[in-house]
Amino acid sequence: FPYSLEGSQRTVPGGPRGVATRLWSHLSPELRQAFVATFAELSPPDLSAWSALLVHYEKDVDRGLYSPDAVPALSHKRWRAQSNSS
Repeated sequence: FPYSLEGSQRTVPGGPRGVATRLWSHLSPELRQAFVATFAELSPPDLSAWSALLVHYEKDVDRGLYSPDAVPALSHKRWRAQSNSS
């Protein structure tokens, strides 16, 4: 898993660049930690924890704390429409 918790810095030669690194840098620290726990430490949070993290992140994006660039525009638009209809 080539991402670090220090931000968008690559931790291995040839690791992600460009869009992938930019997307990583737009995630909240809590979401980054969950991804590291899942893929680098092989101790993923349970589904209820993932759900809570994503709901909290969505609210933070809506409040302008994080850029919505981590979610492609079309997907974000569909995702918001689905979550608003639930």
